[in-house]
Amino acid sequence: MSLLETMFFRDKVATREHLRDRAREVPGFSYTLLMTGGFTELAPSSFNNVDVEKHTASPYGSPDALVTLTAMPDIMRYIVQSVLLPLERGQTCRELRVAGETLTWAVLIQTLEEVQGVKYDVTYLDLREAAVKVEAARVAGDTKTEMLWEAKTNCATGVAHVRGPFDNALFDFTPENAKQTLQRLYGKK
Repeated sequence: MSLLETMFFRDKVATREHLRDRAREVPGFSYTLLMTGGFTELAPSSFNNVDVEKHTASPYGSPDALVTLTAMPDIMRYIVQSVLLPLERGQTCRELRVAGETLTWAVLIQTLEEVQGVKYDVTYLDLREAAVKVEAARVAGDTKTEMLWEAKTNCATGVAHVRGPFDNALFDFTPENAKQTLQRLYGKK
């Protein structure tokens, strides 16, 4: 199954096509697609099999997988400010790529270790295990579980990597990088 056939991304493609079609049909309709990568706050969490109290991580994927992360407050700033950016005359669709940082999963874990002052026990899980769970949920008609397992394989596999160039310079703030967000969440107070 290709990436675009997964439910997680298929729905994003369907939304993009729907917006494109509405812009063709409705005079004056325009929209902005904002690509941010994953939420920095969610990357090192139980969702990705990271236990910040026991200092263990067992994500599906590999240490060298690129992941683009953006802090949730910064995503909100990008959304609000993107509405205020003028469109070029006659433009119906604008795609903006913004991010806090792109790094590898290994560097993300190293940064978490640095912020917490501890060493993590890290094991990378085989994607085939997750694929079996995705397929079982699909066959059972359990859409929620199917999407959950698809999403669990995004962060440490390179799927959550937004390719640049980035449009951060269009905005009037500097987003947090991963270390700043992790320091805010898990650093010693």
